Amino acid sequence: GLAHGGSGATVLSTNLYGIKRVCEAFIPLLHPSFGRIVNVGSGVGPSYIAKADEETRSILTNKNVTWEQIHSLCEEKLAGGDAYGLSKACAHAYTMVLAREHPQLTSSACSPGFVATAMTAFPGMCLLKLLGCVKMKTPEEGT
Repeated sequence: GLAHGGSGATVLSTNLYGIKRVCEAFIPLLHPSFGRIVNVGSGVGPSYIAKADEETRSILTNKNVTWEQIHSLCEEKLAGGDAYGLSKACAHAYTMVLAREHPQLTSSACSPGFVATAMTAFPGMCLLKLLGCVKMKTPEEGT
């Protein structure tokens, strides 16, 4: 995913709309009974939901959420500043949409945990790692 180095719109385009574009292109190619969709989320997604207002939480945690609701929420919340958290929370919600719309496929979202990348190399995280509070995975372990 993309967390920095771009605008909020770019982060959403990569982390949410990119997932949607790939799924739309590849779902017709998946085996109708054994196909699998695995979207890579982040622990930041649930953290975003935990801090969100009640309306946002109710949309993103509703098993009957629609793509239209997710898209509308993105347009509304993008100016709020946390595009990465929003994108990952919405990616999880979109995975629920996929599971409901394609019940013959197995759709899931997962979080690889803390992976030692440029995104996690900020001073506070380095201190937590040094103190043993956070165990970082190598990029190879996170895949």
